[in-house]
Amino acid sequence: MIFSIIILRWNYFKFQGLSRWAIIAVFLLKIAAGYLSFKYHNIYFAGGDGSIYLNSGRNLVDYSHKNPLTYFKLFTNQNRNEPGWEETYQQIIYWDPEKGSEFIDDNRTAIRINSLISLLSFRSIGAHIILLIFLSLIGLMALYKIFRKWFENVYPPVIFFAVFLSPSIIFWTSGILKETHTIFILGLFLFQLSIMLDRRNYSSILWTILLGILLLLARTYLSIALIIPVLFLVISSFLKTDSILKSIGLTLAITTAAFILLNVNGVDLFKMLSAKQADFNLIGINANSFFHIAELSQPLDIIKYMPIALINVYLQPQLFSFESWLYIFPIIENIDLITMIIFAFIYYKSPNKKETKYLIFVLLIWIIGGWIIGLTVPIQGAIARYKSVLIPFLLMSVIAIADWDRLKTKYLKEE
Repeated sequence: MIFSIIILRWNYFKFQGLSRWAIIAVFLLKIAAGYLSFKYHNIYFAGGDGSIYLNSGRNLVDYSHKNPLTYFKLFTNQNRNEPGWEETYQQIIYWDPEKGSEFIDDNRTAIRINSLISLLSFRSIGAHIILLIFLSLIGLMALYKIFRKWFENVYPPVIFFAVFLSPSIIFWTSGILKETHTIFILGLFLFQLSIMLDRRNYSSILWTILLGILLLLARTYLSIALIIPVLFLVISSFLKTDSILKSIGLTLAITTAAFILLNVNGVDLFKMLSAKQADFNLIGINANSFFHIAELSQPLDIIKYMPIALINVYLQPQLFSFESWLYIFPIIENIDLITMIIFAFIYYKSPNKKETKYLIFVLLIWIIGGWIIGLTVPIQGAIARYKSVLIPFLLMSVIAIADWDRLKTKYLKEE
């Protein structure tokens, strides 16, 4: 297989202590999961969102009549409100956001990415899925490199498991859904951010900004969730003091000032969240996994309902609640998480100053990301998808506080 050869030959997949054959095994596992995901959505959801992104992406190519200039204009959303062009755009499902939407619509980015991939896959669904899975593997490899660098004391195979082998990552980032290209962009963005904080040159700054913009267009909620963690990491990296408390204080001060400034200028974040919640309630009321979440009626509800939001995202479905075969994945994940928490508690080791900075960063990502999802999404299946890209950060925040020297001495053979 071509991509297996690329993995074996490309230095990007070379990392000390990591076998490239292990990466190939993950790649093959994700291909099987991608096939399963495609069949599942075709049988139960007539293709679902993934089918729409795929077909709409192909339509961009078809409607251009293989004219590169016309394709470029369609791709970049030009000539709106002109006869002929507007009719074409109306035929591309999900291209235009719903009226009254307060958020940046990321469906258009998914369609564009699938359109570009369709040019390479020659209309083969199998090739299309494999190309997307390979991109997700690139993003996961970037995350693995970052975590190995930030948490040097953690046993490498455990980091490999946290990044590559959680059921959510294997299943939900292996199809035509947004999560597949999101993990690709997220991994590269954080990898480039890490380089920027080390080198602080114009090239790394430019790449970080460009990837940040692409991530904003690809997955809006995730970009919003990353603002505070990234701000904290930048501040703590640039401050000459080693005080984590000063970095946290400055981050809170800047964040508070930004919220006040946005509110003064008419940007109502509470209104945006409550509108998103209302949209999901309307869309998902007939879904099999729909459940009622607390209504956001006043701004303080965002804080008030934070605990239940995180519980709904990370601890549901409950153990032994097999309402759907897809519940197996989060249930396994919950068992893994509980096991890791127990070991981390028994073998707790206080992180050093360097590790503390990165530990706070990964904690903030999964907490804020899960908070946003839990406040707005009342559909268990959608939650399982959306949280999948946050799972590596959740697992890393737990395993990073365990004493791996003691654990290896007691349970593992010394290498």
